[in-house]
Amino acid sequence: MSSKVVRDKKTTMTKFCNKVYDMYWACYRFVRDLISPVWYRFFGRKHHIIKTGLTPSCWYEVDTRLLYGNMELVKWFVEKDMDVISAKEYEEEINRVKEEEGTGYGVDGLDQWTDQYEKQKQILDIYAWWLNYENRLKDITEALDILSEYRWGFSSDPDDFLSNLNSDKNMNQEEKVECDRLTKVYWDKKEKLDTEENEMLHKVIDLKGRMWS
Repeated sequence: MSSKVVRDKKTTMTKFCNKVYDMYWACYRFVRDLISPVWYRFFGRKHHIIKTGLTPSCWYEVDTRLLYGNMELVKWFVEKDMDVISAKEYEEEINRVKEEEGTGYGVDGLDQWTDQYEKQKQILDIYAWWLNYENRLKDITEALDILSEYRWGFSSDPDDFLSNLNSDKNMNQEEKVECDRLTKVYWDKKEKLDTEENEMLHKVIDLKGRMWS
């Protein structure tokens, strides 16, 4: 048998195998795309759904759902999917590479390893911030309660909301200064947390490329 005939047979067999391969994956994708949406709607893991962790209620503003949805994703990633590099593991790898300079890992490899470790720390910082978020909200609520109780103490009619708003008319100068201080304490806490929320959301977007298995 000539070499040309052998080559032709091999080419024919290769084309046949490629067609079978393509048909198999075409059928696989068709069945997967047909069954998966139905199956995972009722069974299995529902990674197509973002859980906010919010208490069921008739209404939440979009900014609240946006914050909780993103932060809960970070929380899930850290607790369920993140392969955390310890400080010891990081240093050991750095030292190993420096001792084995001829391995080809080189400076680029070290830079990538360091970048991975630094990005991991940033993700963990977001996670730690989110774990303390509810405490910050309670702190703000307490500051508002203290302010409200102080103002109510000077209200001419405790049952009249408008009377409470105008209660500063019943304060002397020293009491007004204290009311202004309590007001500032409340707004400073609230504005500080609002600023941190925006910063953390930006960080989540910047680090999204690092949050995968």
